[in-house]
Amino acid sequence: MTKKSLSLVFGLFIVLSIVLSACGGGVAPAEEPPAADAPPADAPSGEIEPAKEIVFYNWSEYMDPEVYTLFEEKTGIKVIEDTFSSNEEMLAKLQGGASGYVIIVPSDYTVSIMIEEGMLAKLDHNNIPNISNMSKQFTEAPYDPGNVYCLPYQWGSTGLGYLD
Repeated sequence: MTKKSLSLVFGLFIVLSIVLSACGGGVAPAEEPPAADAPPADAPSGEIEPAKEIVFYNWSEYMDPEVYTLFEEKTGIKVIEDTFSSNEEMLAKLQGGASGYVIIVPSDYTVSIMIEEGMLAKLDHNNIPNISNMSKQFTEAPYDPGNVYCLPYQWGSTGLGYLD
């Protein structure tokens, strides 16, 4: 992987992890109410504190493990990777109740299924300033027009050749 492509993947991964860390559940209630003389809790600042770890559900062998190491060194956020070998495997696991994933990497047609089944959280575009730099080819995808639920992770084409 070249330094430029590693930087691009790393940058996208940082943005997605920060955005998606906001999708976590609320704070569990305390088992005992605080004492009457306890100092008041800090008021929310409006800032989102990054998660200490994120669970990333990705295609097997899609991400160089060094990316996770660099990400953790740079952010202090540990990445736990779980992998799948097909969209059907990933979808079945999630439909079966598996949870806790912060980022998942389904293919286009699977995104449509997951949207219909209410399996994806909406993105807050205010937290993704670079979305305005995306090509219309990606912001007007038929499976998620306007990128309400997802952003592209990678794109490309494959060329085949042969010698006579």
